[in-house]
Amino acid sequence: MSSPRGRDGRCPRCRGRDPDQTWARQPSRTPQGQNRLEGVRGGCPETPEGVDPLTDFLLDTVALVRHLEDSLPDSADRAFREAEGGRSRLFLPEIALGEFLYVALRGRLRASNARSLVDEVLDQIRASGYLALSAMSAHAWDLFLDLDIPELHDRMIAADALSRSLPIVTNDPAFSSVPGLRTVWGK
Repeated sequence: MSSPRGRDGRCPRCRGRDPDQTWARQPSRTPQGQNRLEGVRGGCPETPEGVDPLTDFLLDTVALVRHLEDSLPDSADRAFREAEGGRSRLFLPEIALGEFLYVALRGRLRASNARSLVDEVLDQIRASGYLALSAMSAHAWDLFLDLDIPELHDRMIAADALSRSLPIVTNDPAFSSVPGLRTVWGK
C-alpha cells in the first residue's frame, strides 16, 4: 500500500525519504531466530487500550530496552507497531537516550557487543521516519519545577510528556502519581 504524497510527490511525514522504502527494523514480536533490528516496517491496526488512534507516544528508557530485547507487553508493543506502521510517532527524550547509552556501555544489557548495539541503535534513530529525539521545551522546564518526582531523569521525562500531552510507554511506577500523565504498558 502506497503512502499519501504531497505536491512534490514526497510523503510530508517522511522528511524527503521514500515512504515505501523499508527501514531496517523488524516489527515488534519478531519470529524466533530473526535479528531484532533487521527486516521491514510492519504494524497492526489496533491501538493500545486507553489511547486514541493516531496518538504519538513518548518513550521511557525501559520501553526502548525492552523493545530491543523483544520483551514488551502487548499494549506497549502495539505502540511501537503503530509507529512502525506509520500511524503514529515515537519521541525519545534525550535524557532517556543518554540513560540507554550509559547502561548499554556499562554492560547492563543482554548484548554480546554493547558498543555495536549502541552504534546500531543510534544509526536506526538517525534513519527513522517515526522515532524522533525529543528535547525539552521551555514549557516542559516550567512543568519540571512543579513535579514531585525524586529522580532527575524521570522528572524530565514526565515534564516532556506533559508538555507534549503524550502518554509515556513505561512500567515505571514513578509516573503513576503524576496528575494528567497517561502511561501505556500492560494489557
